[in-house]
Amino acid sequence: MRICMFAMLLPIHITGGMEYHCMEVAKGIAKKGHDVTVITCKHPKGVEKEVVDNVKIIYTNSKATSRKPMNEISIKKMEELHRIEKFDVIHSQSFAAEKYVSKGYQKRLKIPFVTTMHGTITNSIKSHLSGGLNIMLPAKIVFHTYNHFVNTKKMVEKSDAVIAISKDLKERIPREFNVKDDNVKLIFNGVDTELFKKTNECYENKICCISVLHKQKGIQYLLKACEKIEGVELIIVGDGGYKSELENMAKELNLNCLFKGQIEHDALPKILNGCSVFCLPTISHEGLPLSLLEAMACCLAVIATDIGGISSIIEDGVNGLLTKPKDVEGINSALNKLFENDVLSGEISKNARKTVLDNFSQEK
Repeated sequence: MRICMFAMLLPIHITGGMEYHCMEVAKGIAKKGHDVTVITCKHPKGVEKEVVDNVKIIYTNSKATSRKPMNEISIKKMEELHRIEKFDVIHSQSFAAEKYVSKGYQKRLKIPFVTTMHGTITNSIKSHLSGGLNIMLPAKIVFHTYNHFVNTKKMVEKSDAVIAISKDLKERIPREFNVKDDNVKLIFNGVDTELFKKTNECYENKICCISVLHKQKGIQYLLKACEKIEGVELIIVGDGGYKSELENMAKELNLNCLFKGQIEHDALPKILNGCSVFCLPTISHEGLPLSLLEAMACCLAVIATDIGGISSIIEDGVNGLLTKPKDVEGINSALNKLFENDVLSGEISKNARKTVLDNFSQEK
């Protein structure tokens, strides 16, 4: 089968869960013997095309972002390639291939079209509202509403199949789009369980958080929760516009907190294995956070907010601990439970790894 995948961004552009997922899916399908071409936006160093693990990657003169669809140049490139060797499927990650529908290519070329949804307008607006009132909030809500009705809605409704990455999205998509329930397929994001696995024991009270450093990721609540825990060390991996405020907060709270910045994805297992707890205190309505699954695969005891698709992963008290959004006391209590009860921590760690192997491995 010949598959053409559209992805706005890849790990070469930005290190993020969705970008890594897109590339891993493409490589996994190619490994199964299929012919995979990924069309994405402009390469940072001007590379026009390359082959990575048998995946052909085409970089077009497009400046797409996670909020803006790729321009029509990318669709025209697909049509040009299609004339040489016919594609069997077009696969859009989020609304990357929106122009395939809106500009009439789907109607003319009649290539089966699949869309993977990583979130919806409701997720986006709720995430911004959870960040509290601010001067930019109305503009953000207007943007997501515009994006939904102009870019996403028609594309999803015209898809031959829609992939939802969490149970929450599987239930939400038919309600928010004119899509039949049986046209929405639940396929979780997958973890490389050979890369992400336990390699050593950590007996220190060391907490890891891997996230884009935005206010909606809730890391400020984790910092406040650690203020009253003696001898705790925090490792924060990631970058973003909220970083300086978090650094200042850590200093004011006199925390032993190391901001590692952005690091290569393959280096994450070493960071995770040097910690005993992973905490994702997000107040954003996440689809299925890959960083949480990767930490669980490394047998870390995890604490996460009960929001979005996270409840698709965590059963409270069994394979992790759940807290309410913005609940500083709840995070503090969960951390103390794990630090003070080795039996509980050990059981949660063991069950976390089993959860990933049973349900969230790349093979699954």
